[in-house]
Amino acid sequence: MLNFQRALRSKGFTSSHLRPKFVARSLSSTKSFYPVLDDEPSFLKSVEMYFDQAAKHSNASEDILKSIRSVDSVLSVSFPIEKENGEIEIIKGYRAHHSRHRLPVKGGIRYSSHVDLEEVQALASLMTYKCAIVDVPYGGAKGGVCINPKEWTASQLERITRRYTMELCQKGFIGPGIDVPAPDVGTGAREMSWIAAKSFYPVLDDEPSFLKSVEMYFDQAAKHSNASEDILKSIRSVDSVLSVSFPIEKENGEIEIIKGYRAHHSRHRLPVKGGIRYSSHVDLEEVQALASLMTYKCAIVDVPYGGAKGGVCINPKEWTASQLERITRRYTMELCQKGFIGPGIDVPAPDVGTGAREMSWIADTYRQFNPTDVNGSGCVTGKPVSNGGVRGRNEATGLGVFFAVREFLSYPEVMSKANHHGKIQDTKIIIQGFGNVGFWSAKFFSTNGAKIIGIAEQETSLYNENGIDIQALFDYKKENNTLIGFPGAKHIDNSLSLLEMECDVLIPAALERQIGMVNAGRVKAKVIAEAANGPITPGANSLLLSKGKVILPDLLLNAGGVCVSYFEWLKNLSHVRFGRMNKKWDENSKAKLLSIVEKGAGRTLNDAERRTIIIGAEEQDLVYSGLEDTMSIACAETHETAISKGIDYRTAALVNAINKISTVYNASGSMFSN
Repeated sequence: MLNFQRALRSKGFTSSHLRPKFVARSLSSTKSFYPVLDDEPSFLKSVEMYFDQAAKHSNASEDILKSIRSVDSVLSVSFPIEKENGEIEIIKGYRAHHSRHRLPVKGGIRYSSHVDLEEVQALASLMTYKCAIVDVPYGGAKGGVCINPKEWTASQLERITRRYTMELCQKGFIGPGIDVPAPDVGTGAREMSWIAAKSFYPVLDDEPSFLKSVEMYFDQAAKHSNASEDILKSIRSVDSVLSVSFPIEKENGEIEIIKGYRAHHSRHRLPVKGGIRYSSHVDLEEVQALASLMTYKCAIVDVPYGGAKGGVCINPKEWTASQLERITRRYTMELCQKGFIGPGIDVPAPDVGTGAREMSWIADTYRQFNPTDVNGSGCVTGKPVSNGGVRGRNEATGLGVFFAVREFLSYPEVMSKANHHGKIQDTKIIIQGFGNVGFWSAKFFSTNGAKIIGIAEQETSLYNENGIDIQALFDYKKENNTLIGFPGAKHIDNSLSLLEMECDVLIPAALERQIGMVNAGRVKAKVIAEAANGPITPGANSLLLSKGKVILPDLLLNAGGVCVSYFEWLKNLSHVRFGRMNKKWDENSKAKLLSIVEKGAGRTLNDAERRTIIIGAEEQDLVYSGLEDTMSIACAETHETAISKGIDYRTAALVNAINKISTVYNASGSMFSN
């Protein structure tokens, strides 16, 4: 060793050169530090201990110290990635926001097999203190994906990065004013480029917000309406918004503050109507935009409601059923106490992240607060049939989409513009989203002869030019909780690319703002039917129209849900099932008439033939019939306005809505003075 050191010194190396490198090599090549990791406090605990020590010498109050010490929010996601050998691996990712006292928050994203929830919380805490020390105006954050990047190819890493980024986008954990990640262990400029280049960023960041888009569409339609300026101002504005927050104790004893909202856009008719969604995206602006759409939607299909919308800012997948029940009941209690729910006031319904279960909890909570309300079941719709719901509500929105598209395709003007034969049979359709609306739309179209050649979901997209077996896909997803690996179609990693493929009808049935200026020019579909709320931005809408596309608007196409909710509400107020009073009378009348026909024709039908003809309508038959008639009339009115005024269908639908609402205002009395 002595000779070795002398040899190095002869080359100009001194002890100061040697020791750091020798020590570093020793640390990296031995296991000597593992006992330190195992026998002493965890990383997160260490950070907290240092904080507690410093807190004794600070000027901060106990309340502020508690707030600084705790982690604001943590996102935990998991998603499947198909490896090149065909195997599926579930990838886990995290993003922690330690403190949002300043926005945006800031912190790296690391790729390491050591990444876990505790590590990102510890690192996010350090980022908060680090930024404060050097006067950088950020809160602290940190994220990571639990993989060893050396075990994945570049193309696989790109898919993982883009999918992780998509999760951050959809859950509000990334954006120039929200959260700005950076490289960390296992990531670098390449990964940051993939994050920045996520294809829907331009749609999100460079175009109007959802609420602004709704207002822009309204202003465009207002020019063609018969309403006065005063009434237009009243219709455009949101009447009232409730914002609540309440604590919920989690099963581990921690307290989390839950934020909820309910917006009433227009009370020109009562009750107001609109869904309640559970999503980490929910905010004040979103519920106002959706409430506005509900007002116009109800007017278009002649459902006598004003518009409302509500939501709770949570990811329901991160909560147990018992916790969700407590959140739902507490949120309902807030609505009851503030006068934001009741059969004659405000009647919520299911939306993203909620369903019949949550509606039952809401109805039960309302009845507890209002035990003498004989119409209490009508405080909410979308309930299970066993609890006052109506048959046909679950599939109503998807069925309404089918009825509307079928109606529009039959119009000569649409047939000519879209170069289409006017029939559903053999129509090639691509659908984005395979949730409730996407599935039922696909099912009704395929049952009636259409070819569903593409289904786009977050995790993957499916394509089969001969048509996808929708029931088989539904069964596969139900069993495997994913579309990945479905054998009946080709898989496409970039879900948004499916929106740009050749088809007759494209149906966005997922999220808002999916088609923007960044991708509208590449959309090849002749007809775009908006099953989701606001899937096309205003700029993209104008571009698509200029290219001769036919756009069937959301506020008409997805009105089937509120239409059948109206039927459920009527059922609850009448306290009798549809068909109960008249089914047998109808059957007996038809039987007598058929006997006369048989006698005159000299032919007797067999029992099966007789049964087919005389059978009375069940509740579902009446619901389907009422929905079909409603959609047919609304489509015809929209088409007539579009032709007579030379405007597109979205503007025409809004013109009809504004004129109908204006009529109600005028008929209710002199509300404005000149």
